[in-house]
Amino acid sequence: MNDETLINFQAKGGQLGQKVWAHLKYEFLKPNNIRDASKKRPDEEGYNPHTLYVPPDFVKTLTPAMKQWWEIKSKHFDCVIFIKLGKFYELYHMDATTGVNELNLVYMNHPEVAHAGFPEAAYARYASALVEKNYKVARVEQTETPDMMAERCKTIRNPTKFDKVVRREVCQITSKGTRLYLAIEGDPSTEDHLYLFSITEGKSSSNKPIYGVCFVDTSVGSFHVGQFEDDRYQSQLRTLLAMHPPAHVLLDRGKVSAETKHVLETTAHSAIIESLANKIEFLSATECLIKLHENKYFKSDEEGNPQWPSVLAEMTSFKDLRTPEPDKELALSALGGCLWYLIDSKIDLQLVCIENFNLYQPELFEKQLEKKSLKTLTGKMVLDATTMQNLDVVEYSETGEKENSLLGKLDNCCTAFGKRLLRDWLCSPLCSVSAIQRRQEAVTALMKMPSECEKARKILKELPDLERSLTKISIYGNALTAANHPESRAIFYEDFSKKKIGNFLLLLKGFEKALKALDFFQGTNEELPQLLRRLTRTADFDEEGRFPEYKDVLNFFKEAFDAEEALKTGKIAPRKGVDSEFEACCQKLQDLDDELKDHLREVKSKLRCEAKYIGTDKKRFQIEIPEKVVVPMNFELSSSRKGFKRYYSPESKELLVKMQAAETEKKEYLLDINRRMFAKFSDSATLWKAATDCLAILDVLLSIAMYGTKEDTCMPVFYEPSEDRPPFVDIKNGRLPTTKLVDFIPNDTVIGVEGVQLLLLTGPNMGGKSTLMRQFGLIVIMAQIGCPVPAEECSLTSVDRIFTRIGARDHILAGESTFFVEMSETSAILKHASDRSIVLVDELGRGTSTFDGAAIASAVLEDLVEKHCLTIFSTHYHFLVEEHVHTNNISLVHMACMEEDEDDDEAKVENVTLLYKLSPGACPSSYGFNAARLAGLPEQVVLRAKQQALKLQSHPKKMKSFVELMMLKKDNVKRIKELVTLLKNGIKF
Repeated sequence: MNDETLINFQAKGGQLGQKVWAHLKYEFLKPNNIRDASKKRPDEEGYNPHTLYVPPDFVKTLTPAMKQWWEIKSKHFDCVIFIKLGKFYELYHMDATTGVNELNLVYMNHPEVAHAGFPEAAYARYASALVEKNYKVARVEQTETPDMMAERCKTIRNPTKFDKVVRREVCQITSKGTRLYLAIEGDPSTEDHLYLFSITEGKSSSNKPIYGVCFVDTSVGSFHVGQFEDDRYQSQLRTLLAMHPPAHVLLDRGKVSAETKHVLETTAHSAIIESLANKIEFLSATECLIKLHENKYFKSDEEGNPQWPSVLAEMTSFKDLRTPEPDKELALSALGGCLWYLIDSKIDLQLVCIENFNLYQPELFEKQLEKKSLKTLTGKMVLDATTMQNLDVVEYSETGEKENSLLGKLDNCCTAFGKRLLRDWLCSPLCSVSAIQRRQEAVTALMKMPSECEKARKILKELPDLERSLTKISIYGNALTAANHPESRAIFYEDFSKKKIGNFLLLLKGFEKALKALDFFQGTNEELPQLLRRLTRTADFDEEGRFPEYKDVLNFFKEAFDAEEALKTGKIAPRKGVDSEFEACCQKLQDLDDELKDHLREVKSKLRCEAKYIGTDKKRFQIEIPEKVVVPMNFELSSSRKGFKRYYSPESKELLVKMQAAETEKKEYLLDINRRMFAKFSDSATLWKAATDCLAILDVLLSIAMYGTKEDTCMPVFYEPSEDRPPFVDIKNGRLPTTKLVDFIPNDTVIGVEGVQLLLLTGPNMGGKSTLMRQFGLIVIMAQIGCPVPAEECSLTSVDRIFTRIGARDHILAGESTFFVEMSETSAILKHASDRSIVLVDELGRGTSTFDGAAIASAVLEDLVEKHCLTIFSTHYHFLVEEHVHTNNISLVHMACMEEDEDDDEAKVENVTLLYKLSPGACPSSYGFNAARLAGLPEQVVLRAKQQALKLQSHPKKMKSFVELMMLKKDNVKRIKELVTLLKNGIKF
């Protein structure tokens, strides 16, 4: 097999080819021999999977270039190395195999070393493809030219062959959670947040878990840092992960419990999960603060005192920014884990310097126990992870996709940042009635002006992702990055400066277009509700206006340089009056030029002859004078030609030095002028962020209004509860918001009216019980984000939380059975539900024996009644119905059906027509055999099951008759005879 055939065979994954590559022969790379940089094996405590031990004897055998590659690989063993050689990124050894297998690259013609590559221009495509498959990619750039390397070697006394290789440095490590989408990386493939999470854990005095968390969307640059106590089911952690799904999770090795790891494995199964060494990589709170201080990420005041973001400053001692508050140590340690990883990934300067830090504070579940009937609710509704999954709020539980979820139904947003905000609204609906009503008023007004809305939406669709674009420009303008980051030394052959300018111009045009979108809402004050006036008007135009006035700032940047020329050349040339420092450089050169002209005139005058400057570059400004002219003694002869001599006067020599210095200053300034323009734009970051926030809210309101216009909806009416009107929800002819069925059967759902606080729901299998409960929960969520709902009428008091116990599933990976999951969810309900909560319980107790399940269902139902929650409780345990027929605050309801028996033979399986209509009273049967037959069970199996059911059902009735017989008095002879006959002959149904 020749080399070409062999290479093709390897490219296709052939076993023969795999045995040939050199890296498969190296002893230190064999699974049983792999060690980290500290020589620890994978099964030893403290093993660092990020590093690799490469034997010194092996290194001595390498070429200079391969030695350089292995040095990088040994420090980033968990990454695929893309190393720059000239205009190409190259992959070697095991990384080349990854490139061939995952990217369809082709092995290069080398008989032993696996080697593949691609042009610099293709980096974004190939890096993104690997990152999407959960690989980490280390981009290594050449930071030295051959000439620069030669100059460096001159400074070394005895340079070796290993010194005579151009310097290369890791410029960025990219994973799912560390993407910035800068010019070299290309555009994002999703509008969703992609969070990098950092988690550490401790224990409270009551042995409950306490979590320190930090999560950051690196494409937006927003950090969230917090610390909270959780319950034994990790309810708040699960909710956090559901609301902010992680793409990459960093764990504090040795500190995070097995239970927490199980939660992550089951709820963040698509994320990269890796552990960092405690205190070494996952920094302690103190080390984190020291690192923040030493790296000088934050601006200082005039006296040199660092001005830290308030969120971080408040987590430290008021006397010393390097001392953490005791109750914030876990939060700061989580930030430390995140910070170390960003430093290792070479993106810390770009992100931390943005200073966008937010305090993460989950809604405290314990507060839900308070009696709230007559209280005005504030803050946000709590939707835990279970509820969001059971109700398909942001993704459809069957597929994990947005389609068929509530978010998928409501998302008509035109912008990426609007889509992200809508998701946030659905995860945290409002509780405040006044805040909800402000949104309702805005949506109602928008629904009445479809023409204006459509025009505005058309413009919003043309906007770039302003939120991410602002972060990009901030990074491009970062002075610390420009001065200290290896990227500033990288040598590129693609002109990425043009892409940066393109990003900048796109952002400027975006903000310009945004102003046009707002013009459609400039009616009279009476025509627009308060919220719309705030979002679409400036304070100068309307006292209610909150949209920032940025026209003048925008015009400054539009007129600051020739955009077309900048895009063509990749260089921004500021116009006059734009950059005073640049103009000062230019003026200095002009002044020196004028001095040179004046000096030449002076020489001509003194010597009374013609004279001119001769020379270029370093030999400029030689004064050429006829050779017969006698010159002053201090003139220095530099060269001559026939009939002429050339001199440097002391003045011309000094002016040359000054001119060279001024030209160097201008050149350096020009190299930095793009960054300075981006930085100047980012100086108004508060202005741009305020505008983006307003546009995002407007986009979401337009999306909701569009839904309300397309669908048959009504706007819910909210009330504050009172003595005469306790908490309630009243829905007339409601429909499931996520359904695609045209002939969906609507239903009334009323709870909290006329003293009824719990609907005890029965009905046939597949009769629509679960659908009704999901419908009820989703309508309330929609109502509390200010959205019209799919119903004829809807009125309610606001809800503090929605609990669900719907469906049967297990957490096998976490070692949790179906029944355990069921009981865990129920436990959370009983612990946290208040009289302002909605509770949806579907067929509780089916995961265990009939009697155990029925007993638990009965006890839970009674507890919920005592808590006065607004509850729908569905069951197939019909004895519960019998127990609560006369309970005042329980209403018996069922999903209607029509039984079609052809004869009176009770052993036959009845035909049932499902009507999907909520009706008063209890359903006599669950009609399970009908469902079994519809599912395709053999007819003989279904009939046998029916006969067995008749026998099983007779047992409790016989027992009941026997108990009654024992309790009867002897003189009730007639009843005694009836009971004896029933017990002898069996009981007919």
